[in-house]
Amino acid sequence: MDEGRTLSEKMSGRLKKPGDAGGKRVLSGRFLKAPAASGRIKSIELPELPPGMVCITGKDSPGKTRFAGVPVPLFTGKIILWEGQPILAAAGLNTTEVDEWISRVKMEIAPPEGNAEPLVSEKLIEKGSTVEAFSKAFQVIEERIEIPQTPPSSAAQTVVCVKDGANYTIHAASSWPGSIRQNVAAALKTDKKNIHVRTYPVSPGSNKELWFPTVTACQAALLSNRAKKSVRINSTAPGYPGGDFHIRGAIDAEGRITALEIIFTLFCGAVFPLEEEFFERVLLGLFSIYPCRNYSILGRISHEASPPSTFGPGAGFELGFLAGELFASRVAELSLSPPGGWHRESFPVPGQAFGPGIVLPKDFPMKDMLNTALNLSDFERKSASFEQTRLSRHHLDSEPEFYRGIGLSCGWFGNGFLSSPKDLGSAFLTLTLDKDGELTIEMPSLNHGGPLERAWSNMTGEILGIEDKSINFTNRKIKVNQEAGPSLLGRNVSIYTKLLELAGNDLLKRRFRDPLPISVNRSRRRSGNRSWNPNLLEGSPFENISWGVGIVEIAVSTVTMEVIPTQIWLVIDGGKLLMPDFAKSAVEISVEQTLRWCHTGNEQKEATLVDIQFYNNGNKRISKDVSTLPWLMIPAAYLQAVRQASGVIISRIPVTPEQLRTGGMAK
Repeated sequence: MDEGRTLSEKMSGRLKKPGDAGGKRVLSGRFLKAPAASGRIKSIELPELPPGMVCITGKDSPGKTRFAGVPVPLFTGKIILWEGQPILAAAGLNTTEVDEWISRVKMEIAPPEGNAEPLVSEKLIEKGSTVEAFSKAFQVIEERIEIPQTPPSSAAQTVVCVKDGANYTIHAASSWPGSIRQNVAAALKTDKKNIHVRTYPVSPGSNKELWFPTVTACQAALLSNRAKKSVRINSTAPGYPGGDFHIRGAIDAEGRITALEIIFTLFCGAVFPLEEEFFERVLLGLFSIYPCRNYSILGRISHEASPPSTFGPGAGFELGFLAGELFASRVAELSLSPPGGWHRESFPVPGQAFGPGIVLPKDFPMKDMLNTALNLSDFERKSASFEQTRLSRHHLDSEPEFYRGIGLSCGWFGNGFLSSPKDLGSAFLTLTLDKDGELTIEMPSLNHGGPLERAWSNMTGEILGIEDKSINFTNRKIKVNQEAGPSLLGRNVSIYTKLLELAGNDLLKRRFRDPLPISVNRSRRRSGNRSWNPNLLEGSPFENISWGVGIVEIAVSTVTMEVIPTQIWLVIDGGKLLMPDFAKSAVEISVEQTLRWCHTGNEQKEATLVDIQFYNNGNKRISKDVSTLPWLMIPAAYLQAVRQASGVIISRIPVTPEQLRTGGMAK
């Protein structure tokens, strides 16, 4: 049964995390990193290597690595791109000896000529008659928000390359094993059939494992090839981009947004694969749900001499929606209707596009979801009460211990990728029913034993009338020319669930007609004729859209200026929920992570109460992502609530007590 399997594959079932692979004789890889953010390496002198130790530099990589068409350097060339960029890597059994050898490497680095300025690219997107709309506006409303870059992760990311003869097995927490296989094969200039990838669960609510494990895997494989032994490397995952947004909106007498003028800059590291995908998602998030056919948007991307960037939790939506929904809340505040009523009246109606021109689904659920959220939270009454307190606090006889605020935000999330290379969108699977009634599901990316796998097993078993114990998952039989896209942005839940359902129903039709064993294949490749125009921002950019409404209530201490989120209400449309309990848990994790992104400076003594409601209209619907929506809804609602409670126009996250003090929190 194990014939043809590598030693690493035979042992993989015992491993819980990447660092467990390789055994005691695995070599430890370490980096010599650039000591400055820029400069030119004039010379480098390597000490003699001790027995059993190996070293590689950029010159030792036979092939080139690319991620979604973007070249990604494994090591520094002559020009240093960022502080901490790997210059070389060495590996040996004793980590202390490796570090000591690296410390004796001599380098001469010439400073950069002149001042190193960030590399800035920009794009202007215009549509309609913006100037005319502003000239006729009843009022013009502005909003600003600054979102700093998230620094690289402090936790080490481990990748192990296990060498077994001509075979290399990469052990990594990655959402895109196909990219690892392809790039390691390219770096070694070997056949992809010699490269195997064992994936492990990625961080919940994070997309940082999208491309960076590929780089570390290539570095480990090159060391392993040189040493003829297995190698383990610990590295630091990249941070997320930040942004600076300025929005001006033309508003008519009924409170509708008739035109937008937006200038924004995204700040990212020296390398940022898939930046176009990120940029377009930021654009769409800026409009949120509200229709606007007149706009002028100048967007910039600034590459600084800092470590590379990767996707944030919403792949750009989290920045765009924070700015867009904060602006929408400002419009609602200055309108003549209650905030909840403004949102309700500003939603698109059937036959009307939403945002810049996105086709509105027939089952658009947001009005029902908004009404549910408003009722659950008693939003309108609380908002009016807190607002009255804000306006009259100068006349209070005594200062309360806390001032309170409440904020509302709406959001949507496009499942899958938008406009990037075709290899990102591919997905495939095979179902094989053998003569003994055993069903094998072959999928390229698996979280063995995870909740989603169990849900897929239950769903397939119900379709075919097979017990769960007779259903097995594998990714060992995947052909080397079948490389699926990454398992993130809701792709696992939406796309693979649909493929599995189609394959199961096809197999059901054939099982009593064709002799066993029977195999059914289903695949999905990115369509080149989808009705999405990225230049006009019109059409249907995503196959599936998740919807959500979020309300956040907070209290601000008048003594410490700490912000305490007291309760959060979320109403989410995730379609058919495969695992309701797991879906709720995933949303709760995202809420916790999002709150850490929103504020600093206080350790909460009590947990925030989170009320999660999943919307269900009773119709048969496809499954969609739910875990990303808190990142798109909570920050804007949180910031609205802080502004109301404090009386300070906070325009930067995370919110700190110092911001409220220096902003002159109203007494």
